[in-house]
Amino acid sequence: MLFAASYTGVNGVISMNAFLGLAASPGTPPADLLNVSGSATGTTKIKINDTSGVGAQTSGDGILLIQTGTPASPDAFVLEPSTIPVNGWVYALYQGDASGNHKENWYLRSKAGGVFSTVAGIVAIPLLGPAALLLLIAAAAALAAWQRRRGRP
Repeated sequence: MLFAASYTGVNGVISMNAFLGLAASPGTPPADLLNVSGSATGTTKIKINDTSGVGAQTSGDGILLIQTGTPASPDAFVLEPSTIPVNGWVYALYQGDASGNHKENWYLRSKAGGVFSTVAGIVAIPLLGPAALLLLIAAAAALAAWQRRRGRP
């Protein structure tokens, strides 16, 4: 956690660790936190270092990254790159909580496949990531080769 009385961004970059997975270990915060007790001005790029790599749908308001004493301008903090894809989930930075209030807070929230994908309140399973897809292709090829060796077409 980083504390500051006030903060002025001059197109700089802050690198933060975040656990972009199902749940952080009990008692472990899911992400680094920038806590500014006063105002935040200017623009700062936020770069996220994913410490889990598995991805998951965020719950509630999302993963809290930044708190300021007063609401900041919408471009005070921007994610670099603008979205983070993790195994079928896409994370983006949002100013304010899930209901659009508390503009002094900034959260990472995820969407499945680039959009919130729900049917009757059930979240769809995200598409396979590239590594899982390659593993499935390799497994299918191995099975086909085994079948050919056994004389099956």
